[in-house]
Amino acid sequence: ALQHLPATILTIMLRLLATAAALAAPALAQENAQYCGDMDIILGIGSSTVYPVAELFARRYTGEQIHAIARSTGSSLGIRNLLAGSTELGHASRAIKGSDYEKVDCPAADIGEDGVAINPCQGVFPIGIKIGNDMIAVMVSASNPINGMSFSAAQTLFTDGNTQTFNQAVGTGPNVVPTLYIPDPLSGTFDFFLEEIGVPLPTSGNSFSNDEDLISGIGEDTSALGFTGLAFAINEPGIKIVAIDGVNPETLLNQNNQGIPVDLTTYKFFRPLFMYYDGNLVQSAKFKVQRYLCALLAPEGQQIVTDVGYVSLTAGELAVSQFSAGCSTLPPAETTIDVENPNNESAQLANCRDSREIVMLGSSTVSPVAIQLSTLNSNTFLYMTGRSAGSSVGIQSFLAGAETIGDASRALKGSDYDALGCDPAGVSDDGIALATCQGILPRGLLIGKDMLAVVINAGNTWADNLSFAQLVCLFQIADDVPKTATFASCGIPQAPANVPNFYVPDIQSGTRSFFDEEVTPVGIPGFVDDEVILANIEADPNGVGFFGLAFAKTVAADIIVFKIDGLNPLVVEDQANYALGRPLYMYYDASVEGQRFEVDFHLCFMLSEFAQNVVESVGYVRLEESEIADTKDTLGLAC
Repeated sequence: ALQHLPATILTIMLRLLATAAALAAPALAQENAQYCGDMDIILGIGSSTVYPVAELFARRYTGEQIHAIARSTGSSLGIRNLLAGSTELGHASRAIKGSDYEKVDCPAADIGEDGVAINPCQGVFPIGIKIGNDMIAVMVSASNPINGMSFSAAQTLFTDGNTQTFNQAVGTGPNVVPTLYIPDPLSGTFDFFLEEIGVPLPTSGNSFSNDEDLISGIGEDTSALGFTGLAFAINEPGIKIVAIDGVNPETLLNQNNQGIPVDLTTYKFFRPLFMYYDGNLVQSAKFKVQRYLCALLAPEGQQIVTDVGYVSLTAGELAVSQFSAGCSTLPPAETTIDVENPNNESAQLANCRDSREIVMLGSSTVSPVAIQLSTLNSNTFLYMTGRSAGSSVGIQSFLAGAETIGDASRALKGSDYDALGCDPAGVSDDGIALATCQGILPRGLLIGKDMLAVVINAGNTWADNLSFAQLVCLFQIADDVPKTATFASCGIPQAPANVPNFYVPDIQSGTRSFFDEEVTPVGIPGFVDDEVILANIEADPNGVGFFGLAFAKTVAADIIVFKIDGLNPLVVEDQANYALGRPLYMYYDASVEGQRFEVDFHLCFMLSEFAQNVVESVGYVRLEESEIADTKDTLGLAC
């Protein structure tokens, strides 16, 4: 919904596109939705453990005319997407940590030791709602005679670089060193297990973002040892769940579900499951998210938690979660989906959950194009949504399976593979995937080009042109501690001897990544929203920063845009040779298994005259006919 978009994207859309009303109408809540596209979206991204509950609940929710979408990425990416403002819910199988804040340039100290946010991060105030509990299952192949092991034996066998065999560590079992099958490092399951077991785990090798692939691997390998959420392991014929210190989690769960009093916390790997939402959302949007969460905390929702294979909340836990979600004070929903009455026109909206979906998530530079095309989509059988999260989060979420399209204002990197536990050598130096990662073969569709605008407070009337060398010098000052260098230190003509202050995009941004690689690394914290960068520069006489061309066009009257080596990014004739030009991509899965008709259609549509007009109207540089032809040929698109 529009009320959830970062201010930068709203600015670009509302100032540049034809009419604000044309954009707002499809996204704003309707009293009674007529079509799928009329409904607001609740997008939930994150933990693969929470996903089965989230996906089933999303399909069953009728308390409001909402199109709910659940996607699995791992807890870390779920939380990072929430902090980037790209999702209404961040699913996690662990509590939020200070390191989650650090990854988006916020102080780690703003998360308390109890995993509760003390202050917002990038304008988002994450509030965690506990929705159930889980136990991590330690597993071996069904053919392995081991039925249990001590906690200390598990520590030995899971340690990175272990050379002991099952027989040596456990006292029984095969005389082979186990082959480990573990969740990828961005998984909350990985994080929680790592903290509880207290030994270093391998971060590469047999590392999986898909729990089904992990379990399948264990079932096919007689030397396997691994772990995942209990719900995924129950009733899997190829694997065996083993007891730890004499406690088997499957036995505990069965006893609990039969009403037999048991202390689930006696199991070493018992953990909470969360859904995080932004407490700073505007009221109307927050109410929708809170009503959704409160429905999951109701008896029918908690039954889904139990049915999936997890442990529903105790009465005390439920009271705390309902209080945190504000369940007792929420106004009622204005609309519902009446599935019990097929003659009610709202009943047809239940079919929307079966529509095809294209979720486009990532670069804040690309997302205005994705959002505009989503609003213009007239296919009632295809549901499209575009969200801004930053290129790194977008690409990594795409590789983890969260979205159909990963938007990026930079090329794919080996570090993107490495973050998912894949071999970074699987990406070439020029950003081409040479191998799959988590079963996905990413290919980048070039949709247009952008220029980075280097800007300064409008009061600096001396500011006009920077040589590339002066640009490098200027931003190297940003990392000086203490800051003693001045504008004049870089030899900028007529520049004063003032110390500049820098306001730049955050480290997850493709804009920041491009600048760090092409100009110089800027070792300071940044901001998710370009509007915040602009506001700081406008308020600071010595403020300097950079952002994308489309946003710069909309605010050019409020700041000064530097020429670089005499070339102005705002002048069309200068753009071809401008030093800070960059490509804009939409990444898709080119593997045989990932092929989808609606994605192929979307890729060709992005190269059409209509879509290229949208790229240009948003403020970017459209592709030349020759570039479109080369792109179709390179990617093998039958457009």
